Amino acid sequence: MTYRGRRAATAALAALSLGLAGSLAAGAPASRRRPPAHPARGRPVAQLPRPAPPPPPGTLPQTRALPPGSGPAVRRLGEAVLAAAAANRSEPAQSVFFPLAAYLQVKAIEDPQADYRNRLLGELRLDLEAAHRLIEEGGGKPTFVSLQIPERYAHWVEPGTCYNRVGYWEVPNSRLLYRQDGELRSFGLASLISWRGVWYLVHLGGVERPADEGLIDEPAIGPGTSRYLATC
Repeated sequence: MTYRGRRAATAALAALSLGLAGSLAAGAPASRRRPPAHPARGRPVAQLPRPAPPPPPGTLPQTRALPPGSGPAVRRLGEAVLAAAAANRSEPAQSVFFPLAAYLQVKAIEDPQADYRNRLLGELRLDLEAAHRLIEEGGGKPTFVSLQIPERYAHWVEPGTCYNRVGYWEVPNSRLLYRQDGELRSFGLASLISWRGVWYLVHLGGVERPADEGLIDEPAIGPGTSRYLATC
């Protein structure tokens, strides 16, 4: 056989071998086939940034919104004041006390921050001590019933009144009702004022006081009675 003949025979044999191998692979059962390569993994999804927390309400401007006289916020206010009086600790009541940042916006006086910390919070502590003594005298653990806000007495305090440069709603003599040893009892919250449609405690036992001592606003057996006072 010539050289050209040998090359032609070799090429024919190679082609026959490739064709036979392809036929066998196509007819092989699925279990013997080579598994496909794993698809490329996707890139991790980028985490979206968390939204910034809302600013404290006291840092925002005042509104003319009249706060509701009932609802979850009112209940939280009453529960916090009663808890503070029962424990003789001001921290629970400070969570529902008029915000310092709002007070700095309201007051047109020389040092409103010092007035807030020394006078307002100082009077709050004294009044809580007096309320604590009242609860201790009653015996037993007090259970919150309700906070009754006399909405008919709510009035808008205009800027320029009582050394204020920003107005707010004020309501006097709300009644905090609680049950102790099966008996309904109550005492007053001398003054609540508003900020952006929410009631906050600002005076517990009294707005004006003759001496540096704690006051209790008209404690009573039963629900007691709210009365109007033109306070600011």
